[in-house]
Amino acid sequence: MFKNLKIGVKIGVGFFLILAMVGVLVLIARDRLDNINVVVDRVVTDRNVKVAQAHRLKDNINEISRIVRNLVITHDRETLRAENVRLDGVVKAQGDVLDTLQSTIKSDEGKRLLADVVKAREEYSALREKLTRLGLANDDSACSRLMFGDFRTVQNEYMKAVDNLISYQTELTNADGREAAADGASLQQLLLLLGLGMVALSVLLAWYITTSITKPIGQCISIADQIANGKTDMAIDLD
Repeated sequence: MFKNLKIGVKIGVGFFLILAMVGVLVLIARDRLDNINVVVDRVVTDRNVKVAQAHRLKDNINEISRIVRNLVITHDRETLRAENVRLDGVVKAQGDVLDTLQSTIKSDEGKRLLADVVKAREEYSALREKLTRLGLANDDSACSRLMFGDFRTVQNEYMKAVDNLISYQTELTNADGREAAADGASLQQLLLLLGLGMVALSVLLAWYITTSITKPIGQCISIADQIANGKTDMAIDLD
C-alpha cells in the first residue's frame, strides 16, 4: 500500500512519523522532569525546612541552658531580670517552632517522634521553671543539686528526642535526593535509548522512502534504454 502512494505523500508520512517520535520523546521527558521537580520542591520547601526547624529546637535548648546557668550564678538583680526576659523570648520561640512542626509533619513516624519531643519538653520545662525560681531566689545549693541532677537528665532526654527527629527528617531528605538522582539517571538512559531508536527508525524510513522512489525511476530508465535499443518485446511489471 505504502509503495503505491505518491512521492509527496510518502515524504509527508515519513516526516510525520519522525515528528511523532519527537513528540513522544518530549512527552516522556516532560513527565519524568515533572516528577523530579516535585521531589526537588519537596526537599527545598518541606524537608529542609523541617530539618532547620528541628535544629532550631536544639539551638534553643542550648541557649536556655546558658540562660539558666546565668540565672544560677549571678546575684545581680538587673542581670537576673534581663536574663529572665531573654528566657521568656527563647521559650516562646521554641513553642512557635513546635507549633509549626505539629502542623506540617504528616507521616506517622514523624508524628510519633514529635510527640516524644513534646513529652520530653514538658518534663524539661517543669524542671527549668523550678530551677529558674531557685535562681531568682539565689538558692545556690538547691540550684546546684537540681542542675547537676534531675535537670541534666531531662535535658539530655529532650536533646535525644530532638536528635531523633532531626535524624528522621534528614533521612527523608536524603531519600528524596536519592529518588531525584535515580529519576535523573533513568531519564538520561531513556532519552539516550529513545534518541538512538529515533535515529535508527529515521534512517530506516529514509532508506525505504528513497528506495521506493528511486527503484521505479531506475526501472523506467532501464525500460527506456531497452526501447531506445530497439527491444520492444519485453514484459513490464506495473506493480
